[in-house]
Amino acid sequence: MNILVCGDFCPRFRVHDMIIQRQFDEIFGDTAQLIKEADFSIVNLECPVVENDKWKGIHKAGPLLKSSPTMIEALKHVGFDIVTLANNHIFDY
Repeated sequence: MNILVCGDFCPRFRVHDMIIQRQFDEIFGDTAQLIKEADFSIVNLECPVVENDKWKGIHKAGPLLKSSPTMIEALKHVGFDIVTLANNHIFDY
C-alpha cells in the first residue's frame, strides 16, 4: 500500500486567487500525479474553511488564516482522500 502524507497546505496570496479561479491543475503541478497515484493520501489544511466574509477573525498576534469552500473542490480534484484540520489556526475564524 502506498500512503502519502502531506504537511501544511495554506492557500494564501497567489495560490488563494488561483483556487478562486479554479486553476487547480496549475496549483499542484507535477505533484498532482503523485497524489492521484497514492492508494491513500492525506493533507493538513492549515486553516479553517470560511463560507463568507462576514466572519471576523479573532484578535491575536500573527496571521489570520482561512480558505474558501472552493478549497474543498481543489483538494478533491487533486485526489486527496483525507484532510486534517488539527493545527494552530483552526480557531482563527
